[in-house]
Amino acid sequence: MEKKTAFPLPAFLIASALVLALGACVKTNDPNATCTNRVESQVLKVEGADSGLVNQDVTLKVTYVILSSCGKYGGIYPAAPTQTTNVHIFADYVGCVCTQVAFQTTHDYKFNSPNAGTFTLSFWSGDNNIISKKIVITP
Repeated sequence: MEKKTAFPLPAFLIASALVLALGACVKTNDPNATCTNRVESQVLKVEGADSGLVNQDVTLKVTYVILSSCGKYGGIYPAAPTQTTNVHIFADYVGCVCTQVAFQTTHDYKFNSPNAGTFTLSFWSGDNNIISKKIVITP
């Protein structure tokens, strides 16, 4: 389930969008050419339960940035949990002519562990910033 909302972005995200546009959109005379790129997205917030049960999904709503009209959800990695996990959310950009309007969107991430314990999920939030989410899984 994805929800899209337009919002203003800081200058570094606008600059990132321009770099993406220039890198992904190379002019060519080939009519069959496609412009594609996969980019890690900046996570703005992570919402959801702080606890769950072994082998049951804990659903987290992850809000992240898409940099242009050619962008869409590209995936979340890794899917397998460890005690401390860096979670990366990606956007796929497909198209040679894209409107450079950034927007935020939300995607559900389902965390599931076969083991009890405390898990820390770290999501990249731009520059050197991380959003951490602790989840306690019980038997």
